[in-house]
Amino acid sequence: MFRKIIHWLIMPCSKATQEIEKQEGGYKMSLFQRLRLQAHLAICKWCSAYRKKVVYLDKKLSTIIRKEQNTLLKEIDIQNFKDNIKEKIKK
Repeated sequence: MFRKIIHWLIMPCSKATQEIEKQEGGYKMSLFQRLRLQAHLAICKWCSAYRKKVVYLDKKLSTIIRKEQNTLLKEIDIQNFKDNIKEKIKK
């Protein structure tokens, strides 16, 4: 019961998930917002688990995006190389 009261006074879960998304999205949070979120995460195992999942997914998606960008650059380099060879052959 005590945890529920403190949980409600600090920040409800619906607000905490929004704040987690903001924080992981690069949004600048005030010191008060960060403290409230940290206090909430200290007492709420569900939101703590949610934050871990958000961080994990963000890292995985960033890795995938970086790999795709590198692949795209490689394809462009390959195409440029082929075009250069074709031009030299024509001459």
